[in-house]
Amino acid sequence: MNLISFNDKEIAISRKNKNFFKQKNCFYIGEWCLSKKNFFNKNLFLNTYKYKKQYKKNSEYLYFDSIYKLVLENLSKSLNKYHRQKYTKEYWEILIYRWLWNYIFNLHARWEVAKKIIKNYPVETVYDLSFDNKSFIPDSTIHSRDIMGTAGNNYWNHQIFINIFKSEHAEDIKIKKLIINKKFDIKNVVLSLSKSLEYSNIFNYTVNRSIFFYDIRLKNKFIFLLKNLNKFFFKIKVNKKYIRLERNNNRKNFYLFKKSSDKFINFLNNSLEWNFPRIFLENYYQLEESYTKLNWPKKPKYICSELAHNFDEVYKIYLAKKKISGSKIYFLQHGYGGIFSNNNYYNIFYEKKISDKYFAWGSNLNEKKVTNTRIQWLDSSKKNSYKFSVKKEILIELYDFNESPFRTPNGYIGAYDRKINIINMIDNLFFNLNKDIKKIINFKILNLSNKKLIEESIKLKFLNVKFLNTKKLSYNLSNRFNLQIHFFLGGGFFETMHLNLPIILVYNEKFIDKLDSNFKKKIQELEDVNIVFKDPIKASQFINKNYSDIKKWWFDKKLQNVRKKFVYRYCDSGVDLFKDIK
Repeated sequence: MNLISFNDKEIAISRKNKNFFKQKNCFYIGEWCLSKKNFFNKNLFLNTYKYKKQYKKNSEYLYFDSIYKLVLENLSKSLNKYHRQKYTKEYWEILIYRWLWNYIFNLHARWEVAKKIIKNYPVETVYDLSFDNKSFIPDSTIHSRDIMGTAGNNYWNHQIFINIFKSEHAEDIKIKKLIINKKFDIKNVVLSLSKSLEYSNIFNYTVNRSIFFYDIRLKNKFIFLLKNLNKFFFKIKVNKKYIRLERNNNRKNFYLFKKSSDKFINFLNNSLEWNFPRIFLENYYQLEESYTKLNWPKKPKYICSELAHNFDEVYKIYLAKKKISGSKIYFLQHGYGGIFSNNNYYNIFYEKKISDKYFAWGSNLNEKKVTNTRIQWLDSSKKNSYKFSVKKEILIELYDFNESPFRTPNGYIGAYDRKINIINMIDNLFFNLNKDIKKIINFKILNLSNKKLIEESIKLKFLNVKFLNTKKLSYNLSNRFNLQIHFFLGGGFFETMHLNLPIILVYNEKFIDKLDSNFKKKIQELEDVNIVFKDPIKASQFINKNYSDIKKWWFDKKLQNVRKKFVYRYCDSGVDLFKDIK
């Protein structure tokens, strides 16, 4: 068997080498290598992902956390030595935690895919595009994320797999180097994914406030701001500035680590040097310099953010510096979460760990560092404003996730099988709907993949269906629809439930990580009142029977009691966000 780990229509390869892939014994390493337009085309690829309900994932998260702690310790010492500093491990963690978390997960997923392939398939040859590892050095945290997981760009995947085969299986597998198209430059392709790093001065209209809100979403933000001029400090962007990135590679042997008995940890450590962002190494002085130019609050007592602590590099160094000076860090929940087992490791674990206080939706998390509040950007005054109208239609919201591997193939469903399941679920729902109801269906797809496989498959399967091309979130479209149908348990479902708008969730437990026992009970309660369906055919039958009187179903006393308990637990504890910030 010959193994291909790059795209099937690879532009980097010379015409002469493309003849290799016409051989019968050539297989693609995964579905992410394919450029197919829909799920009705047949291609030869190895599917290493097999869902197992009973697979024990607890040991996996503990393993990841042990690696995270080990590498964080190594990096803290290495960065202090490189920059001649004496910062604490906590300081460096604020800057690099998101990158490190993402790096470990992505690398381990590919390691396990390669491991399964070697174990289960007679691989003889692997084709190599002969790229230099240094070509993949990222500029920043978000650049690293996009290099690792950009749909349609499979080069980092390929490089990781080639390195795994070279380091672990060189004696058993032949690595065949291919001739690259002379006009192709991998460095330019990687750099094209980089986003400019920017920061802004802020308009300061009082100096007495001790609380700094940085890029958070609020309902009626302007009105709130005017009412609280003497209490809070908001970031108002003026005079945007950019960090001029230098792309010299001065990093040889910067990362200090000890050899491990664990082969994966050794591979991760050896690969880190060319995967670590420049902004924390060669360009770190630019961050320090940018920090000195900020006119942001000098001595804030509290600093609050929702998303910026993940990818905003200047904000992160500001956070780290102010943490040293005694400021308290508050993080706000920014999407669905707090519903998983294993201490929400794959969700909000590290945000809770790094922050001094974490503001969570609802009342579910009973932890010392957690304050229970509500979804802060939703206007509660719009609750119970729903009105049925024959002029309104039905919205089906779907997610089309990136194909690149993120979870390991050890018990998790793969992206390909997930999408096949979604298409089948939609087919069962749509096929069994009444003709009149089919006419008023609108599809809204959140495309996290450039391939748009789900959208193209739906268009091919169901002719003349309507697609809604908008970036607006579902709850902002509520005035146009009588009913929403979701196929993914995501933030949109929680927001819509919070606003008391009719919604149905067609639920497949394979699509989501291990839920905690309390949330499983709530899902069952929602199933009992027909908000959640595990069978799409039963969902369609229910819609056929009840759509004309959907308001009666939704505002039924029993359903509303179940909904209110769900909302209290996972969306709105009834405590205002700002009551506890003091």
